[in-house]
Amino acid sequence: MNVYVIYKFNDSEKVNSLLNEYKRKDSTHALNFFMFNKDHSKSFWHRKAKEKMIKSNLVVYFYSDEQSRKTKNVKWELNLANSLKKRIYICDIGSQLNSSTMNKFAKDIFGTDYSEELLNIAKYKIFHENDFYGILESEVKWNIEDDVISKDFDKTKLSEKEYYELLLNEYKIMVDTSEKLMERRHNTSNLYMTLCAALVAAVGASFAFDNWWAVGYISLGVGIVFIFLANNWRACLKAYEMNNQGKFAVINAIEKILPVNLFDSEYRYNTKNGIKSYSSREKILPMIFMGIGILLIIFAIVMVILLSLSILK
Repeated sequence: MNVYVIYKFNDSEKVNSLLNEYKRKDSTHALNFFMFNKDHSKSFWHRKAKEKMIKSNLVVYFYSDEQSRKTKNVKWELNLANSLKKRIYICDIGSQLNSSTMNKFAKDIFGTDYSEELLNIAKYKIFHENDFYGILESEVKWNIEDDVISKDFDKTKLSEKEYYELLLNEYKIMVDTSEKLMERRHNTSNLYMTLCAALVAAVGASFAFDNWWAVGYISLGVGIVFIFLANNWRACLKAYEMNNQGKFAVINAIEKILPVNLFDSEYRYNTKNGIKSYSSREKILPMIFMGIGILLIIFAIVMVILLSLSILK
C-alpha cells in the first residue's frame, strides 16, 4: 500500500522515527511511504508530489502544532490531497487534538464544517501516534471479500432462498451500475469523436478560402485544440476505467458467494485467448488525435515560415 506522507520539515526527525518503527513492525513489507526532504524543494517537487499522490492509496498528515498546517508546502499538499479526493488520515504527534477542536481544524484545512452531513468524517479521522500503526495495518489487511457482506447483517433471520434472492438483487444492481458507467464512457468517446471530426472538417474547409495564411492559422488552432481534447479524453477514459475496476471487484466478490462466476470466468477466458476488451482499443483513439494535432501544429508552423519567406503566395 502506497502512503503519501505530509509533514513540516521541523518534524522530520520525529516523523522519520515513527515511519522506521512502522516499517520494522510491517513484516509483510506492504507499506511504501513517500515523503519529501529539504532537497526536493530545490527542484520541481510539485509535479513529482502530484504524481506520487495520485498513485497513493492513502495520505497521512503528521500534525504537530498550529503552525504546522500554516506552512506553505503543507497547505499546498493538503489542498492537493483534498482536490484528488484522497482519504486523509491525521496522525497527532504532540498537539493532543480532540473532538472539540476537530471542527475548526477541518474547516480551516478542508474548507468545510466537520459537522456537515456531506463530509465523510472517516476520511479526515484523527489518530494518535501510538495507535496509528494499527490503523495502517488494518488498511493493508483489508480485503473486499471480507467486507462485501455487512458484518451487522444477520443471515439467520432469512431462509436460504431469501438470502440468495437478496444477494442476487444486490448483484444485479452492481452489474446495472457498471453497464451504465460503460454506456456513459461510450457516450463520452462519441462526443469527443464528433468534436474531432468537426475540427478535421474545419481544416479541410479552410483550403476553400484560397488563403494560405488562413489555412495555417486554422491548422494551428485546431492542432492545439486537438491536443487539449485528447488529454481530457484520455483522462476521462482513465477515470471511467478506475471506477469500473472497483465495481467489478465488488461483482467478483459477490460471485464467489453465488453458485456461478460469470464475469470472472469471462475475464479469464478472454485473458487466456488474448482477447482485448473494447476499452483497451478505445484508449488508442485519443493518442491518434493527439498525433494528428501535433502534425497540424508542425504543418502550420512550416506554412507560416514558408509564407514569411514568400515561397507560398
